[in-house]
Amino acid sequence: MTNATSKLKVSEIFGPAGYWNFNVAEGGFDNQFVERWGVTQGEGKYVGTRSVFVRMFGCNLRCPSFGLEHGRETTEPAEFAKNIHLFKNISETPAAQFGCDTYFSVYPEFKSLSPVLDVKEVARMILQAAGGSLFANPHSPIHIILTGGEPMLPGWQKAYPQLMREISEQDDERYVIPLTVETNGTQEAIWKHWEAINRNCEITWSVSPKLKCSGHTEEEAIFPDVVAGYKDVIPSHLYLKFVCQSVDDLNEVDSVVLKYRHAMGYTPPVYIMPEGGTTAEYQKHSTVELAGEAVKRGYNITPRLQVLIGANLTGW
Repeated sequence: MTNATSKLKVSEIFGPAGYWNFNVAEGGFDNQFVERWGVTQGEGKYVGTRSVFVRMFGCNLRCPSFGLEHGRETTEPAEFAKNIHLFKNISETPAAQFGCDTYFSVYPEFKSLSPVLDVKEVARMILQAAGGSLFANPHSPIHIILTGGEPMLPGWQKAYPQLMREISEQDDERYVIPLTVETNGTQEAIWKHWEAINRNCEITWSVSPKLKCSGHTEEEAIFPDVVAGYKDVIPSHLYLKFVCQSVDDLNEVDSVVLKYRHAMGYTPPVYIMPEGGTTAEYQKHSTVELAGEAVKRGYNITPRLQVLIGANLTGW
């Protein structure tokens, strides 16, 4: 039975079959499904894998300095918010050159563009965005990505077990669901919820701790003990992914990774991703020097396909 905890505030849902627009209408929201093109995971361990993204609204961090010199902060979200009355949905908001590239799911000024939906409806939308089933090809299933914003905010965690049950029940083909949670690693897992999810899913934690180039201090963004707790969800996988502007950032990665190793008792796989919310910014920071030095230090490299191929458009 649906209850008060079975709601999610969703900014976007998109997958290989298309994209959900949540159009502002008088008295509520009109949900519109737009067929576009195939969508894959753009980053990390499963880059290139067909995926449905569920972008949750809300985040405890802002990342205001991406793409800017250390100490500077973007003013773009504030400028965009002045015209919030002109936007009927998130797909009409401008792309950000600096700061968080999904500011519309982070800054409260844009919360009116993200509706609160019942998990039954979210499950239906996920399967439609997948083309009807996650398992039309059971040897290569479509993955579900919980992203944000910050999908590990406590309020959202409460609804995930029912969401995964609904997906499993609504999908005619029932297999273990590949689920990736993209998190900044600052929010503790509420175990009773994730233990329930394990009955339906194989979980991967894609943890992206924010470095100083994001505009956050280590005290605000680096929580090794919290991330160490994620690995106790069984079965589960975990990797770290760091956004870097230059080779200089790798020194900070080295220091931070040691702290995760100490807390976790091992070093999880580490991916280095060039910073860039627009094609120009991404190309600026995606250098041979950064990639070469990262590999030399034992780290993996990940691109951002949503920027390289999709120009970071909503619904890609």
